[in-house]
Amino acid sequence: MRFVPLCSVCLALGLVSRAGPETADVAKNKAASEKQTNRKAASRPLPLIHYAQSGVIAFSPDGKTIASGDGAVCLHDVATGRLLWRSITDFKQSETCKFLVFSPDGRKLAAAYKGGFIGSPNYVVLWEVTPERKLHNRRVLLARPRGDNDLPTTVYHVAFSPDSKTIVSGSPDRTIYLWETSTGKELGHFKAGVTAAFAADGRSLTCVDHDGTIRGRQIATGDLVIDREQPARKDFIYVQQAAFSPDGKRLAVCDEYTLSIKNVETGEAIARIDFQGDSIGKVVFTPDGQTLAVVIQEFHRNGFIRFFDATTGLEHCDFKTPPRTGSLAFSCNGKFMAFGEENASPPNGLIRSFLKFLNLEWQENMLRVQDLAIVLDSAEKSTHEAKAEPGKGLLEAEIIVNQEAFDCSLGGLTAEEFSERIGSGDDPPGPHINLIFKLRNVSNQKVTLFDPDKRLSSLYLFGPGAMNLPLYSYQTGVGPGGPPPEYLTLGPGDSYSFSFTHLRASSKGHRYWLTPGEYTIRAAYHCSVSPPPEGADLSLNDRFRCIWIWTSPLRINVVASK
Repeated sequence: MRFVPLCSVCLALGLVSRAGPETADVAKNKAASEKQTNRKAASRPLPLIHYAQSGVIAFSPDGKTIASGDGAVCLHDVATGRLLWRSITDFKQSETCKFLVFSPDGRKLAAAYKGGFIGSPNYVVLWEVTPERKLHNRRVLLARPRGDNDLPTTVYHVAFSPDSKTIVSGSPDRTIYLWETSTGKELGHFKAGVTAAFAADGRSLTCVDHDGTIRGRQIATGDLVIDREQPARKDFIYVQQAAFSPDGKRLAVCDEYTLSIKNVETGEAIARIDFQGDSIGKVVFTPDGQTLAVVIQEFHRNGFIRFFDATTGLEHCDFKTPPRTGSLAFSCNGKFMAFGEENASPPNGLIRSFLKFLNLEWQENMLRVQDLAIVLDSAEKSTHEAKAEPGKGLLEAEIIVNQEAFDCSLGGLTAEEFSERIGSGDDPPGPHINLIFKLRNVSNQKVTLFDPDKRLSSLYLFGPGAMNLPLYSYQTGVGPGGPPPEYLTLGPGDSYSFSFTHLRASSKGHRYWLTPGEYTIRAAYHCSVSPPPEGADLSLNDRFRCIWIWTSPLRINVVASK
């Protein structure tokens, strides 16, 4: 599907209207010629920015500088790709930069850092940007270790006021902090949510809680702007990432596989998009606020940026990106799009030959800056047909359901009251279920599984009332002196199955349904198999390769508890 700028369409229609039917072809040819000329002028190659940080990126308001962050923060010139500044953190805990934003006047740069080790603090940092486009006078606004009352995830987000004088950030214990940018002095804090942004007029805050609740708050006190009874909610999501549209009218919140676009004024959901196994990497609004771009990190390592209409949730198109694409940003004038990637190709033949001789893999972080109009013009209409996964044709997985419907029992609480308890450190028990996971050999050869688990590696619930807590890391291997590994051989047509009675993956990461309705369950099983299927990229040893096998979506009905 090719995108044509709205102004070009209007111009073409206007010419037809004024000149009459006899000049329609002339007007059409002229518009096409102008479009081709503009494309050629805009297609001048932009620099590939090497030695950048591919974790997070941000454009300066004038579009001349791009900041990138991961372990360090770098500034590059957009036109030439030249490195202007590189700032190494001195926290000495392997912190990772998770969010970057320039102030509206371009004189400040703020960053949110994730702590490097268990117990190490998260940071909010502020720099001044000099006229020479360097960073100096770094201030640590917040250094906060994890607490007992923290939610299991942190929404890394920082926002400036429209006049660039104030900065706001949230925290995993639902505290909102405000600072003065000229001095770094804290102006106040209050319990209101996991992240916040300033309203367009700068007079109030839009605060977002962990379950997707949106409320306007007074800057000085944290009191509600409008204290009124909220209507019963029908849309819930456990927020792991948030993005505000530039005009402040829309909000996008997501967990790992589901995205919800909300109307900020009413709090109602405009659209809910389930990605069914394709992990969400980054969510960004275009500068006009009309389009939402989502970086997809698929389980078989292909990369896509999917573009959605922010007012309806309908998908426009897909833009294919190299593997390991993780970050995304748009210049404020809407002209450029930049995304970060980890490049596996050395920059020249000599280095490539040297690394091959040493049997080493090159890995370099870099940024690609591209003309947004050309990206949209070359993007393809989304089809999202089933893609080949490693192990497809070898093993197939399914979930078998043993009952017609499941109860939505919240222990006498409303959905809003129940969602308040989720992620509070004392999570309520998830719904009781009775399902069977079945793994079947669909090939014509024997398949051997190495030390198979009797638990699911990943399980997600999709639906308007679904809340998916993030998974905790857990150790699956055994150390020296532990029990020997087990091997399970499946002949053609043989199967391996186990039952599960709780809606969760591993030992934590509960999933909940908060409202009656239709839901979808999808699960993944992680195992090591031999013979190794094509596309499996993690080596266990010479014989076995690790693969993820996803089940087909299972639809279930959840009814109100009697």
